[in-house]
Amino acid sequence: MLVPAGADIAAEWFDLCILFKGEALCRRFDNSKQGLEVCFAWLAAYDITHLQLVIEPTGRYGDLIAEYFHKKRSRVLLAQPLKFRRYAESLDMRGKTDRKDSIALSHYSKERGEKLLEWVPRTNVESELRDMGVLIRSLTKRSVVLQCQLKCGLKSEYVMERLELELERVDKELDEANKRAKELLCQHPVLKEDLRLAMTIPGIGIKSSVLLLTLIDFRKFKSSRALACFLGLTKKPNESGKSVKGKEHTSKRGSKLIRGALFMPARTARIHNPQMAEFSERLKEKEKHDWVIQIAVIRKLVTTVWAVITSGEEYNDAYQNPHLKPI
Repeated sequence: MLVPAGADIAAEWFDLCILFKGEALCRRFDNSKQGLEVCFAWLAAYDITHLQLVIEPTGRYGDLIAEYFHKKRSRVLLAQPLKFRRYAESLDMRGKTDRKDSIALSHYSKERGEKLLEWVPRTNVESELRDMGVLIRSLTKRSVVLQCQLKCGLKSEYVMERLELELERVDKELDEANKRAKELLCQHPVLKEDLRLAMTIPGIGIKSSVLLLTLIDFRKFKSSRALACFLGLTKKPNESGKSVKGKEHTSKRGSKLIRGALFMPARTARIHNPQMAEFSERLKEKEKHDWVIQIAVIRKLVTTVWAVITSGEEYNDAYQNPHLKPI
């Protein structure tokens, strides 16, 4: 029998709470292999071998713990941060500490464990691709900053020369990073096919395809709407009875880093993809703001990539969605 448990993880330690024989047993351990060995010795004292452990996927501090418990044949589950925070508030705990969060996670495991996403270990290629995503985002951001600085009306030739040299170096490193990411994708048979399918979409080149597949695991989403919700690209209504009917806004609950990285691929698609261009024009005729149009194109772009990848079919510009509602 799996014992419900929750772990709140920090850089140097983690707080573990288990619900055992009607009690909440809590203890802090070092976030290291030695700390995990001490943790399992503590569990063995209660004759506990397997846990249903819930963690929050916030950062990479939990990778070692998730891998260790997974190898010990425990079930490791991921709690969606926003949903868990609302659940923790419902427990009416006074204050917020690592220990209290671990207690809330253990109760979350007991009550909602069957509905949570299970943690799956990454392959070496997938782990390096995740790291490459960090590098590509960082270099892309630095390149954009330097380009903007060179266009701001600088007078000093010395400063301009230095910035141009740095921009040249950053762009070279960015090209090398994209090349390495492409090589990694081609080493993975499934991702290699996903890369080919994504590039059949007009306006999506090799750089955009590599960026999308590096940042997003398209195959883990059951629907295009689930992907849009994950990225925070769906609308959030604000209504109550007849008196309150607020303006709808984009939820922005997903990663702002991913949404930011999708800005330029969507802008390129608006220019080079006839369907995206037509979609943008229809929204312009509705007098929508350019930023609203950009968000809509980003959503349409990622859902289109999801469709070609999950269906295994190349992009077809003549395809008409029978469930599509006119704008």
